[in-house]
Amino acid sequence: MEQSKRGSGLLGILAVVGGALLVKKFAQRRERMRSTLAEYGINERSPFAVADQIRAMDQEKYDSLKEKLKQQFNRGRCQH
Repeated sequence: MEQSKRGSGLLGILAVVGGALLVKKFAQRRERMRSTLAEYGINERSPFAVADQIRAMDQEKYDSLKEKLKQQFNRGRCQH
């Protein structure tokens, strides 16, 4: 009985640590995205406002943003 309590406590601690690491990773990703968009003059919070500003970009600026986002967020993933 003592072993089972200790094991479930350990699993609980691991779950909390795993959750904290996920939250940290999501926060870092969001911050990278915001800083990249800020480089292109997009400081909106609403997804619709961001989309409107991206649609208003000229093609060259849009292609540059697209490439930068691909480079930042496609690392270590399979390409289809």
